[in-house]
Amino acid sequence: MNTQLKAQQGPQEPGSLMYDLVWNPAGTADHNHLSFGVNNRQEWFGFKNAPRTGILYVEKSFWEQNMSVGGYIQKDQNGFFSDIKIGLNYSYQLRINEVQLSVGIGFWTNSISFDLSNLRTLKSDPVVENLNNGRGYEGNVGIYLSNKVENFEDESNFFFGAYLDKISTLFKKSDLINNVYDNVWQGGIYGGIQLKYKNIDLEPMFWIDYENHSPLRYYGGASVNFYETLLFGLYYSNDERIHTKIEVSIHNRILRDGCLRVYAIPSLNLGNGVLKKTISIEVGIRYDFIQELIRI
Repeated sequence: MNTQLKAQQGPQEPGSLMYDLVWNPAGTADHNHLSFGVNNRQEWFGFKNAPRTGILYVEKSFWEQNMSVGGYIQKDQNGFFSDIKIGLNYSYQLRINEVQLSVGIGFWTNSISFDLSNLRTLKSDPVVENLNNGRGYEGNVGIYLSNKVENFEDESNFFFGAYLDKISTLFKKSDLINNVYDNVWQGGIYGGIQLKYKNIDLEPMFWIDYENHSPLRYYGGASVNFYETLLFGLYYSNDERIHTKIEVSIHNRILRDGCLRVYAIPSLNLGNGVLKKTISIEVGIRYDFIQELIRI
């Protein structure tokens, strides 16, 4: 008799493109603005020590120099496992007529640690005894194509991105682990369009991601934006989750120099087993400060 088990080993992939600079450096500040935000995702409500992810990020466009820079700090907490990551990105933009092509490069380093103080195991468990802290690093490249945008009032009519990451994690030498690198290649594509009808925007999008140690993942759906103020979205991912998105935007009618966005993304797990019908939620806030417009 064969038994198949499925388990989530890493954090759930983000349900928002508000901070796509985390995985695609070319998506860093593609608009003419200075942006910063914070995001938090809590999975498996009702479960003790469920996975949590927090992200703090900032990105700035240097419009006249055709480039952008950005950085972020991310923390993943999953039970006794903790991963803190710091990343920096650089992106260069080429503008031809109404099309903008961005090419980016990024680098991050992280620190991995294990807190086994509350972990109950059998005596002399060799696996647990040899768990130790580690560090990692990644180099990633990407491209991002969209129509040329100078501020948030000229939102992109389309966007398309592609990225490739090389991740290596080094664990300290132990009886079971002899300076082993866990090498991971990861790549993906994503994109979407904006269809306008009077004061309503329909925005279908997709995202496909592949990692050499994991099966293919995809995510797709659409959102409806009313008066560029209230957005509702519905998406599905092949890990059997339904994602909804609610976003409220306060534009420069109130905030003279920018746009404040507050959003929540609840997700429902439709799969079988103990996680069936569990809920995860991602919440965040982002502010876009509009810089002086440069007409080109």
